[in-house]
Amino acid sequence: MKPLVSVLMPVYNAEKYLAASIGSILAQTYGDFELLICDDASTDGSLEIVRSFDDTRMTLLTNRENLGNAATRNRLIEHASGEYVAVLDADDTAEPDRLARQVDFLERNPEIGLCGSWVNVIGHDGERRGRLKNLTNPKELRINLLFSVPFIHSSVMARADLMKSNPYDPEFRQSQDYELWCRLADLTLLANIPEYLVDYRWHYTNISITSANPQNLLKREVNRRQILKLGIEPSERELDLHQAAFLAGLYAKDESAKKIEPKELEAWFEKLVDANNSVGRYPKAMFRAYVWSRWMVFCYISGHVRKAFFPSFASPAPAVLARLIRFILHFAGKRM
Repeated sequence: MKPLVSVLMPVYNAEKYLAASIGSILAQTYGDFELLICDDASTDGSLEIVRSFDDTRMTLLTNRENLGNAATRNRLIEHASGEYVAVLDADDTAEPDRLARQVDFLERNPEIGLCGSWVNVIGHDGERRGRLKNLTNPKELRINLLFSVPFIHSSVMARADLMKSNPYDPEFRQSQDYELWCRLADLTLLANIPEYLVDYRWHYTNISITSANPQNLLKREVNRRQILKLGIEPSERELDLHQAAFLAGLYAKDESAKKIEPKELEAWFEKLVDANNSVGRYPKAMFRAYVWSRWMVFCYISGHVRKAFFPSFASPAPAVLARLIRFILHFAGKRM
């Protein structure tokens, strides 16, 4: 019989953490799964580590040449026989009840096509550094995707037919998850389970909004495509401003936000709110409140606290203020 869940693990030069990642899946309390591993032409001892496990639930695929994450993930999806596919990167680990909790959630919520979870943040040494709580509500997550990724990749479980018909884009060798989640958000509801189901290894990199590194350029392209859906063709400067709102919240030490003139960002946010009021892509009160909360985070990080409460797009409407408080509380407690 086919397993209900296919766990997908792409591997490239991951020998340092790979055994722990594999072990965390084999130790799941939920047993109806297969673990599909694809080695993307590793040059270290990753293959030997995979082959050292003797478990009939495991299947090993190998790429003759390095294809990159997106193509490797797509190959794993093609081989998946389960009704659900779960992702785990080779340097992260799953809590013992991760699969059980996510299967239960998707079974009880047939309208949800994909779910992630909250995560424990661990360092290179495996010690816990904190916790990361992303938004959970599908409507709020769809708005969040306009700015950044509200899902930890290793925490995601999705319906297999959805992933098979909407694979990763191989042109995105980085940020392929962000690009895919944005596409899926227009096809189905996405959610996060408010439970800590994955230990996520944090590789901190202080990315400048003006950096030309490939990951940042591809993220900008995803941002641009999302903004186009609001009827706006953003300039390069507007994309800089848009990313400043993301970086200010993610990297408290990042200096990029301090280089942004508040009036510029305020005008950009007002443009976004006006565009959404016209096209109605997102719930209007919720969208205004979310953008306002991003503005408040920016003002706090950049040292313009007095400007936080009365931007040009502010609204005294109770529906907006209630959601604003919700978002402020979320961002304040996002990382514990």
